[in-house]
Amino acid sequence: MTAEEFDFLVRLLEAPSPSGYETPARRLLRERLDGVADSIEVDMLGNLYATLKGSGGGPRVMLTAHCDEIGFLVRHIDERGFIWFAPIGGVDPHLSPGQRVSIQTASGPVAGVVGKKAIHQMEGAEKDRVIPFTEQFIDIGAVDADEARRLVAIGDPVVFASRVERLCGERIASRALDDKMGAYLVLRAFLDLAGQQRLAGDVCAVFTVQEEVGLRGAGPAAWGAEPDVAFVVEIGHGTDTPCPRCPSYRRCPARQRASADPWAQRQPRPLRPADARRAGGGHPAAGTRRTARYRYGCQGDSAEPRRSRHRPGQGADPLRPHPLGGP
Repeated sequence: MTAEEFDFLVRLLEAPSPSGYETPARRLLRERLDGVADSIEVDMLGNLYATLKGSGGGPRVMLTAHCDEIGFLVRHIDERGFIWFAPIGGVDPHLSPGQRVSIQTASGPVAGVVGKKAIHQMEGAEKDRVIPFTEQFIDIGAVDADEARRLVAIGDPVVFASRVERLCGERIASRALDDKMGAYLVLRAFLDLAGQQRLAGDVCAVFTVQEEVGLRGAGPAAWGAEPDVAFVVEIGHGTDTPCPRCPSYRRCPARQRASADPWAQRQPRPLRPADARRAGGGHPAAGTRRTARYRYGCQGDSAEPRRSRHRPGQGADPLRPHPLGGP
């Protein structure tokens, strides 16, 4: 990875884009695709499509990853100026107290810190329980509701205020590696293909939205792209940590066959609606499968191992060459 590529990855990771508010990340991706893709479109939901036209006769291939991240949403501002919020996606309530956050307002980011009842005020088992989000608040330093409401509005999105940090060797820590790392890999693959002799079939890179709140972008993206074959890039759990019960991803990336119907891997034919209904799970590949739109029922699923998923500081080593090739 060159210094220029790493700089782009850092800007993509640090662009605040919780589910439903993906514009900053989508804007960066579109800037890199302008002048390279034969066509660029954004659908009503916010999915970004970039297409390379093939020379003719080959299957239409979709490369896809989601570009949204977990975060919070402002729900209420009380009379003392404290901000109450709800999670966007699967945020771990264990981790949010004490975290610095950035509220994305119409006038720019507003800094805050997540607060809760102090441990000195807790007794007995209360110290060991998970503090729900309904008992956590954001303190922006406002003296009252009027000052807070001049700065922040109900519905403003919030992200953790963590930045990309270089760790030992070639590893980094950052929020939003799920799945902006996958989006970066899809972008790199698309740019590499654009610099080579055109394939027989079209190649469509799709950067989907709202994955963290129910795979909402994946299904419409598959309908919009109408691929014959799709490759979904998403993160997986790394197995080199002390955490038990990790899936056995033995190498990077873990390549999975992800058709809704195992028979479709051997016998090309359209997927049945019943096949699609059986597909599930919190993964964009499941949302893509549910469309039952693939003409040959063929889909690949690549899982990029990451440490500490859905946390303010997830771990990855994007600078190290993959044992299977690639960036």
